[in-house]
Amino acid sequence: VDCDWSSDVCSSDLVSMEVVSIPVWSPLAGCALGAIAPAHRHGVLFAGLNRHGRRVLNPSATEELRAGDEVLALGTPQQIRDFKAWLQEKPAESGEARP
Repeated sequence: VDCDWSSDVCSSDLVSMEVVSIPVWSPLAGCALGAIAPAHRHGVLFAGLNRHGRRVLNPSATEELRAGDEVLALGTPQQIRDFKAWLQEKPAESGEARP
């Protein structure tokens, strides 16, 4: 695994880690990680959370996301791309109810 912690990306052939920001318009803001279920929906695990410089490794299912949070997403490159695309959809674009 090739990791440069000053970078936003750490990857190998099978698994990647990438910092993903929660947009201000995100309906996920205020939702607990357990309700979002990123592993179930997209195969992505949250290895860490950065909230204004406060870092949480292995955040619990009860940790609530906030707009502007950065999560360290772990998954295959495709899983992370799919998760980021889902996350970047504005509520009116997706047509799906979100937790």
